[in-house]
Amino acid sequence: MPRMLTTVVLFIVSGFTACVVGTSCQADEGHWYKGNLHTHSLWSDGNDFPEMIVDWYVQQGYDFLSLSDHNILSRGEKWVGEELGPKRGAIDGLKRYLARFGDDWVETREKDGKTEIRLKTLEEFGPMFDKPGEFLMIQAEEITDHFGSLPIHVNANNIAELIRPQGGGSVRETIANNLIAV
Repeated sequence: MPRMLTTVVLFIVSGFTACVVGTSCQADEGHWYKGNLHTHSLWSDGNDFPEMIVDWYVQQGYDFLSLSDHNILSRGEKWVGEELGPKRGAIDGLKRYLARFGDDWVETREKDGKTEIRLKTLEEFGPMFDKPGEFLMIQAEEITDHFGSLPIHVNANNIAELIRPQGGGSVRETIANNLIAV
């Protein structure tokens, strides 16, 4: 077995050397894409509105982004209190949101004497940012599970539906069950 491993390693190294030194092995010119597959918004435990987050990534020259909030997709109706972002470290969240997207986009309501803001869905804000060949929004979720008191997180990107935590009889089984569900 060690001899076979040595042969395989030498084959790989010599092949790599031949491609580096020679010109006959050149592959098509590749392209690196800059993106983030793990970002949270106010849909779970993030500190900013999804559009504000996506806008930042677009402005920084990223090619793609997944909003991978805990056990939720950016779907349905969800309202958050104005104080939620600042509690999590955001500065002037609603003020910045209104300044960037305007009164026609930002929906607020008063409930029990407090201002609430409706979170836009990926279906609503995605088209503002999705630009073929320039920027891609990827639907994602961070499946957040537990084994006893141990938190277990599995990111699922490019998914069509929400995946519920699967649980398991051990850490390994819980991870495996969630990966199988993906």
